[in-house]
Amino acid sequence: MRHDRYILIASVLIVAVILAGEAYIYTFDRDSTYSASSSMSDSGAGYRVGSGISSIYDVVVSYNGDFPAAKEYYVYYDDNYADVIEDVWHATGGKELNQEYYVSQMLCQLENRGICAKVLNASELRDMVLSGGERFKALIVVSGAFPDTVYSGNAADPIIQWIGAGGKLYWAGNLLGAYVSTVNGVVSVDGYEVLFFGPGSLNSSDTEKAYGEISDNGYLHALSLMSNSIRYSLNADALSVPHLMVGYSDGSYASAVLAQ
Repeated sequence: MRHDRYILIASVLIVAVILAGEAYIYTFDRDSTYSASSSMSDSGAGYRVGSGISSIYDVVVSYNGDFPAAKEYYVYYDDNYADVIEDVWHATGGKELNQEYYVSQMLCQLENRGICAKVLNASELRDMVLSGGERFKALIVVSGAFPDTVYSGNAADPIIQWIGAGGKLYWAGNLLGAYVSTVNGVVSVDGYEVLFFGPGSLNSSDTEKAYGEISDNGYLHALSLMSNSIRYSLNADALSVPHLMVGYSDGSYASAVLAQ
């Protein structure tokens, strides 16, 4: 009986410690992580981070040579303009997975990573593109189409010139440049691939998934990348510009591609 009592007491203490730990974690300010300092020099990069609770950190450093990091971040969204986002199944009664939802989630993810992005409508996007300072700006587009304020399918279009001058475009969803968005709908563009990376550079086939891990550059596991979708991806074999494939690949297409 005494032996059983000791086991019971030990079990109660263990449960109490676990519950106390969970209460501490849930009630403690988990947003107390702060970046104390970061630096870059010829001898290397330095980064210091601190937190009020026990945490594990991974730091990924990418060196871009003389290509500067963005200082201003923008997300395009204009509900007056048509988009080319395909319907995605969601549970009955669930939130509709539309452009507004994707933009809201994008803004939250960026904010969690210390990036304050500004949302631009079609008119504001044109003003930003024409205002200069391209090398220090980044634009995120999830609508699947550029608005007609910056793109018409010609090499002289403002968005083409902005990218060529060093603007950083993060494109998510549908074929890059294949559509022009207007207030009345979407217009298809002929020869759109030539304006960006050349013929055959985009995945327009029915191949949607890749299962080969790209592990030689380390980004897959360092960034905990999960998506293996290669729909609308760039074809590395067709690119004549420097590029980096990240995530998963089927040998030609990758789930994410960084290209000059």
